[in-house]
Amino acid sequence: MRPKTAIILSAALAVCLGLMLLWRTGLFEATPSEASRAVFHPAPSKPTELTITDSKGNVLRFGRTKDDWRIVHPIEAKAENRRVNQVADAVRNLAGDKVEDLGNDITGLDSPLYVVKIVDDKGASYTLHVGKEAPKIGSTATRTYVRVPEAQDYVVAEEFTEKLSRPVREFRDKTIMDVRSDQVVRVMVSGKENYELLKRGGQWRFVSPFNAKAIDDKVSSLVRKAASLTANEIVSVPAGTDLGMFGLEDGKEIAVVRLTLRPEEPATTPATTKAARRRGKSYAIAFGRETEDLIYARRLDKDDVFLISTSTLKDLQPKMMDLRVKQTIDVEKSEVTKIDLELPGGPVALAKEDGTWQMVKPFAGRANASAINNMIDKINSLKAESFRDDVTTLAAYGLDPPKSRIAMTLVGQTQRPTLLIGNTSPSGDKTFVKSASAPAVAVLPSKDLKDLPSKAADLWDTTLLKLPQGANVTRLVMKRPDDTFTVVRDQKDPGKWSMLSPIEADADAENITSIIDLLKDLSATKIVFLGEKTQTPREYTRAKGIIVTAVTAASPATTAPAEKQVTKTHVLNVFKIKNDVFAMQPGKKVAVVGKCSSALYDDMLAELRGRNVWQIDPEKITGVKVLVEKKVTLEIVRKGTVWTYPKDPYVKIDAAKVKSFLDDIKKGKAEKFANYETKNLGKYRLDKPWFGIELTDQAGKMLGIEVSHVGAHDTDNRYAITSSTEGVFVISADLAGKMTKKLKDFKKE
Repeated sequence: MRPKTAIILSAALAVCLGLMLLWRTGLFEATPSEASRAVFHPAPSKPTELTITDSKGNVLRFGRTKDDWRIVHPIEAKAENRRVNQVADAVRNLAGDKVEDLGNDITGLDSPLYVVKIVDDKGASYTLHVGKEAPKIGSTATRTYVRVPEAQDYVVAEEFTEKLSRPVREFRDKTIMDVRSDQVVRVMVSGKENYELLKRGGQWRFVSPFNAKAIDDKVSSLVRKAASLTANEIVSVPAGTDLGMFGLEDGKEIAVVRLTLRPEEPATTPATTKAARRRGKSYAIAFGRETEDLIYARRLDKDDVFLISTSTLKDLQPKMMDLRVKQTIDVEKSEVTKIDLELPGGPVALAKEDGTWQMVKPFAGRANASAINNMIDKINSLKAESFRDDVTTLAAYGLDPPKSRIAMTLVGQTQRPTLLIGNTSPSGDKTFVKSASAPAVAVLPSKDLKDLPSKAADLWDTTLLKLPQGANVTRLVMKRPDDTFTVVRDQKDPGKWSMLSPIEADADAENITSIIDLLKDLSATKIVFLGEKTQTPREYTRAKGIIVTAVTAASPATTAPAEKQVTKTHVLNVFKIKNDVFAMQPGKKVAVVGKCSSALYDDMLAELRGRNVWQIDPEKITGVKVLVEKKVTLEIVRKGTVWTYPKDPYVKIDAAKVKSFLDDIKKGKAEKFANYETKNLGKYRLDKPWFGIELTDQAGKMLGIEVSHVGAHDTDNRYAITSSTEGVFVISADLAGKMTKKLKDFKKE
């Protein structure tokens, strides 16, 4: 045999031997899904004990009660179920491939890294030796050699090292507190602030350092966080360790949160035996020294020390003002049936009758439901900025007697929610307020109280005049600073009105209708005076420029026969004081003065005489003259459909422009009359008018219009007169501008 051949054969033999060895290790076995076998026959049922012993003899033992695991060695502590179950489930469900005749140098099973023992709920015991890891060629998955003592060796697709090498602290449950939050009835917080909360009748209240309602949602949130508190880390603390190093020495903690549970129901006792008063279990968490963003903590009934986030401590000791109900009074608006008020302006009594608010005192009449509802809403919205719980005398705060008192009666309740309003602080920025049923004085921003009523007028109905449903106004008499006017509705044509005084003339139906619409249902923006007629302030009864309006209206009878009409005259005074407008019905036993829209007075001064001061038909106009200072400056005439300029027949006149000019005049109206007679023209500068217009129709009838240089009230409007209507009137600057034409304005382009 040649040497080269011998070398090749030797190499091939070595490869074959190596492959045989690898085959025996199980690295080339079929995948477990194809040829796997359960390690334990039969498999353990539900594990109740789990023991892990490492190669150094360190023992970690767990015991199970129902579904919860506990560490029983080397410490006594609750275990984290998930991590213990990871180990127990991995062992009990283990499956792998048998391996034969492999040495300890490969498997490590003669001196195992770990010995795992499981005892199930049937008392059966199972032991597993865990050896070395056996990386599988061609895969990143890890396989491990295991042995069932006195049975069989396997290679399994399980990485035990990570699961079994965890220190005991990583198996510990990090729950510090685990109690039912709905069973907590008392909370005590000691730290930056010290306070105690008690739950009674499902409601949380402060019982120390004051007695007050607490915000249920916020206290419940605090309780939930404390009742299920978990740690970020568990600190190993050898027995006898001085807790002072953690800031947890008794009495020196920076904060303590204590929860007390509802007492358990006592066992049934004979009727003659008085049941002993039972106290609920109490759990307390103490907080010590901070380290970076963590803080040491422990339960006072345990020795364990934990690290939790400092933000958690902040959540567990909220400020008292954050938990305290700041609302002084809280009532259901729809449940309020009576309100008694003692106000700076005098006592007021209100009652709801058939869903409608009525004032009972100081005067009987309809109350302002909107104002009452707003008042209740405002009272409900009042929230204290702070409280005075150390009050020894209410008089010091202006609360005995109070400046104002508002007491409400609710449906089916005898206790009346009552708001007391006292003095302001020296600066006036704050006001002292108190619920009659609460011991503390609340401090509120004074601005929050400014919309509350101060007198009966603030709660009186704002309606100043309301005509009956279906009323038909037939007559209007208005005594105004400019004159006294009487207008009546035409019986045959309801849309037409006639003026009877100061002259007989057509009336302006548009303006009269607008005034009637205002008076049909007139409400004030605010009632400024409510009192006896004789007590009405002179500024309202003797105001200058009072407009006295008498509205006569016919309305259907409320009793049979229904077709019968009832006629009644309603009187209203409207007047101005400086820039404010007021209205009242004179002669009433109870005088009511209301502040109204500033536009009301001017609306009541609208022109009542008909403002159509001329009537023309542009199609019938055959001649137009424009005069400046009574001299003709332009004349155009029409023959057939053609307009011409007689002074120069070669000038072409645009008929469309002439028609537009005449249409503007046709639509023009007087804004109002300055004088119902055409006299004293010099007063209006109409003795020497600025310009004039003369229009001649087919019948030779001429309409003349003269316009002054000036107008009323220093505006751009102009005084004017016309040959067709008696009187001096005012036209708008716009209309005057459309009437001032020159030849160029009519020429064809």
